[in-house]
Amino acid sequence: MVVNNYINMTLNGEDYLLSYFSFSNLKGAFYSIANAKSFEEIDCKLGDEAKIKLISGDDKTTIYTGFIDNFILFNGELNLVLKEGNTKFFGGKILSNYREEKAESILSDILSEIEITEKEIDFEDVEIERFNLNFTPPHLALTYLIDTIYHYTNKKIICFFDAKGKFYFVEEKKYIDGTKEVEFNTGENILSAYPGHIETFVSDLRHSNKIKIDDSSFISSGINFYFGSKQKMEVYFEPAESN
Repeated sequence: MVVNNYINMTLNGEDYLLSYFSFSNLKGAFYSIANAKSFEEIDCKLGDEAKIKLISGDDKTTIYTGFIDNFILFNGELNLVLKEGNTKFFGGKILSNYREEKAESILSDILSEIEITEKEIDFEDVEIERFNLNFTPPHLALTYLIDTIYHYTNKKIICFFDAKGKFYFVEEKKYIDGTKEVEFNTGENILSAYPGHIETFVSDLRHSNKIKIDDSSFISSGINFYFGSKQKMEVYFEPAESN
């Protein structure tokens, strides 16, 4: 039996069929931008939360959660730009000065300021001698904090939103070690193979995940997701030992 896949968007309690959806999820980026298209009449406004689901038979998998950053109607098709996080994550400015303060306390203040509530925090906390934010955009504040923590601990931090919109600020190695390994095999779920990346079927895989390609272990370093006239996902990878 052939099962046809399709993608819908849940917006303000209503479901809409999408004719196209794409996004990139790259290691080192705090968020990803998605593009969606639909021929349906959609009542929306800037800032509305949208959930994108992959439908395959009776299975429904959330693959992206974000908010509407822009939209335009062109030739009867609504084109939407989505971003992960919320409007304050991008539009806020933070003014705070700290002396001999714990890193986790500073992070908590930043996330409270921009109203990030669904989160997972997991890193070695340290006391920071000085940390100044002078009307600093949130993404830059997080960058400065990650760099400062690395200066004190020599441990890499990654932060990102998952497919359901949960925010992660975690030690990279510890997070990767805790992921469930995803297997890709030639002749099964690998559509094409290239140096440094493969093409496979669409799923909810993200960066910084353990993967196995034909019995060799790697870490996913980036995802390019396409769903339209063609349905595919590019999975970029790096050696496991580099982490």
